[in-house]
Amino acid sequence: MIQNQLKETVNNLQPNYLKDFFSFCENHFGQDIYQKWFVNIEIYSHTANEIIVKTPSKFERDWLNREFFQSKNFKNQLQKILPQLHKISAVFIAKEDNDKSDSKPKNNSENPDKKVINLSKYENVFAFGTELNSKYTFDNFISTKYNKMALSMAKIVAGIGDKKELFNEKIPFFIHGSVGMGKTHLAQAIAWQLKKTDNKKKVVYLSAEKFMFHFVQSIRSNDVMTFKEKMRSIDVLIVDDVQFIAGKESTQQEFMNCFNSLVEDNKQVVLVCDRCPSDLENIDEKLKSRIAGGMIVNFKNPDFTDRLEIVKSKAKHLEIELCTKVLSFVAEKIKTSIRDLDGALKKLVASQVFEEEEITLDSAKTILSSYLKNNTVKALNVEKIQEIVAHHFSIKVTDLNSKSRLRNIAKPRQIAMYLAKKHTKESLANIGSKFGGKNHATVIHSEKQILLSVDKDQKLLEDVKSIEEKLFSK
Repeated sequence: MIQNQLKETVNNLQPNYLKDFFSFCENHFGQDIYQKWFVNIEIYSHTANEIIVKTPSKFERDWLNREFFQSKNFKNQLQKILPQLHKISAVFIAKEDNDKSDSKPKNNSENPDKKVINLSKYENVFAFGTELNSKYTFDNFISTKYNKMALSMAKIVAGIGDKKELFNEKIPFFIHGSVGMGKTHLAQAIAWQLKKTDNKKKVVYLSAEKFMFHFVQSIRSNDVMTFKEKMRSIDVLIVDDVQFIAGKESTQQEFMNCFNSLVEDNKQVVLVCDRCPSDLENIDEKLKSRIAGGMIVNFKNPDFTDRLEIVKSKAKHLEIELCTKVLSFVAEKIKTSIRDLDGALKKLVASQVFEEEEITLDSAKTILSSYLKNNTVKALNVEKIQEIVAHHFSIKVTDLNSKSRLRNIAKPRQIAMYLAKKHTKESLANIGSKFGGKNHATVIHSEKQILLSVDKDQKLLEDVKSIEEKLFSK
């Protein structure tokens, strides 16, 4: 049943697809979930093809989008009821934003003579119904060693940082990396910073898919020249998901023309993609060559230490207190993407808030079970462990097998013995014999020392987890 503001809004607007949509949500999710997540949202904008709802908080916006609206099952079931409805999304609008503007998005026809038309109520946004995420700024970007180079270059492009004078001319900036690693955050941070520095700059952020949509629409409406003028009048073009123009020859040609025109006029172009230019398939070689002529930065995959730092920072931001064991568990087990790390922490927050449940290591394992994958454990041997440990600490395997009691040798040896005991089926005597003829008592002592120290020594914990990650990734 539609209630409160939602019911009043729907009754006032009347289109059947809205009623059908919320009726579907109630039936699909059940009363408990519906009452908890849907009764307090409002209709922000709608067409027969797209519905955007407004939430009371950013947390609810993120939860609705991630857990409900982006679910494949939800989309598939909804398509059976409303096949014309292609997109559902949630937005959060701060009070000050509401005070500054009307409650409805701006109509594109309000200022037809403007070279670049803002397609939503949000400044700096040029995609239907989407907003630049206010969280995606440099201040909120968590810097670790895996993204250090990308962040440094992004700040140069945005005109800030110690090295901002490194390039006298605007060079194309190409960011690539796996899904959910922070590429979009960094690209939007550039947009926010450029507008903050000079609010008169025309900064356009859109997806390659939206670029293609606007281009195709201009062809259908016989208005290609207007589209070309708009795109060439901007100062900074930021295009996300460039891989989506693969195989679209006419779109690629127009994109390359736009790209060339902006670069020749010393305008800034930033491209975001899930792969490097050389790996792009069905992309014109001339366009690849133009992209390759700029600065290309790869988002590397974060290791355990990076992920732990990110988890700690995000937990602090979410104002959630988690013990070291839980934080380490999340960083160790969720390796897929930073987005999944964020989602896992928010799931813990939701459990703590709505279920009033204290987060322990055992409860975290239960709550995050959907994020954990049952990976086949690789068979390891003592020699492989010795090799990885020696490389991690920049020593030789012969050092591990020696009688040296120097701390920089003895501690890695204890770690190697501990891991051999944990991850191989070798007997204690066999493990000891492979470390220069040590006995089983030395192996037992090493294991105890590591287990006693790992909860107190953060650096030791990070070393052990990083080595384990290398062991199972080789």
